[in-house]
Amino acid sequence: MSVKHDFDSKLNPKKYRHTICIAILLAILAFSLRIAYQNNTVPDAPVRADAISYVSAAYNLAHFGVYSTKPPTVENKAPPPDNERTPGYPLFLYPFFKFSDTPHQAIEHVFIAQAIVGTLTVVLSFLLARLFWGYGYASIIGLLVAITPQLITLEYNLLTETLFTFIQLAAVYTLVLAFRIGGWRLVFLAGIFFGFAALTRPIAMLAGPLVALSILFVGNRARHLLPNRYTTFLILLTGFLICQAPYYLRNHITLGDPFAGTSLANHSFLQGTYPNLTHHKWYGYPYREDKLYNQMIADPAFEIEVLTDRFTNDPWKYINWYLFGKLKTMWQWDLAPGGYKDVYVYPMKHDPFKSHPLLNKIRTFLLSMHMPICIIALLGFATYFVKLFKVDSLQSILLLPIFTTLVYNIGLLIIMFPLPRYTVPLRPFLYLFAGYAIAVTLSKATNIISATRRR
Repeated sequence: MSVKHDFDSKLNPKKYRHTICIAILLAILAFSLRIAYQNNTVPDAPVRADAISYVSAAYNLAHFGVYSTKPPTVENKAPPPDNERTPGYPLFLYPFFKFSDTPHQAIEHVFIAQAIVGTLTVVLSFLLARLFWGYGYASIIGLLVAITPQLITLEYNLLTETLFTFIQLAAVYTLVLAFRIGGWRLVFLAGIFFGFAALTRPIAMLAGPLVALSILFVGNRARHLLPNRYTTFLILLTGFLICQAPYYLRNHITLGDPFAGTSLANHSFLQGTYPNLTHHKWYGYPYREDKLYNQMIADPAFEIEVLTDRFTNDPWKYINWYLFGKLKTMWQWDLAPGGYKDVYVYPMKHDPFKSHPLLNKIRTFLLSMHMPICIIALLGFATYFVKLFKVDSLQSILLLPIFTTLVYNIGLLIIMFPLPRYTVPLRPFLYLFAGYAIAVTLSKATNIISATRRR
């Protein structure tokens, strides 16, 4: 299976060596930066907040054979099984807690492994960009992913973002590669990756099916470019469901309900309803000072009543928050609004991005470029959206999985709690659309200049 096209492929086997050389250089740079950061960082407490449930799930699975996000009992016995967290990240942690001598040693090994996963993300970003452009654009995008401080710092936390970034990027890359060179196995593998991404972070639950539906929608508008759209749709969806099935089967057998869940989605939705993430004065954690919060979580009817009253009392405040405020918040530089500032989620006893000369220069450069990159990417995003109504090129098809994944993630964060940390896994796609905007602009400028000269 491949998309029909009539131009020379950039995947010329004779050029593989150049791609491999650049990928190796980017990998060396990325891994060196990550190890330099880890060697110069002193976290305040690596196992805290969300990390407690992930570590507990991995530890319980490794030592008791039970999937539970609750810490072991005082007698070091297994807690009852639950479904408080999806198992993607705990499964990643599992072998480290299974084969390490102590939990502390396991955590040290996890951080090194996450530096490797981050390095692979850099390489994958470069390879994805190579499917669209030459070495110049692709190398710049790979370099930006390699030096992005937020991607580096999150790899030294026991959080899902590092693994999720790689898995989601792998899903998109595999599908785009399938469009480019053909192969039903690649489409199926992309479905598996989308499925595991959803098991890593529930926010991705509908990303795979939505990408599959977008293939049908756009494929029907460009049958000559995507002749096998129905088969692609079915194979992608099959891979996604096969990856998801064991987890829901486990829930059915262990908990009695395959779709047994928690109120996490409702928590995220309700926390996202506070304009500017403020209820009275406490920025970033408005639900902590809302006396009605717990009652709203417990009673959906009461929640609807309260939210309706709040919207009615100041509708423009909420309209502005949902249309503009959430986008501004989720793409801001600081990862934890109301919490620890800058590129960190949690407090650090030692800040290498300010004390280490090279890391400090990288942070300063990326901080100055952050807003321009976001604006340029937005222009590229808007340009592609307009082109969707007239799909007339291979590039339009190849960009579709990236566009759909971005739309889905951003749309869901507009509905839910828009923490900046949640958009970090989208940074490679952000850089790709910034590159797309620049490429389109330069192409049009070149065409205008050529036309002028011919006159």
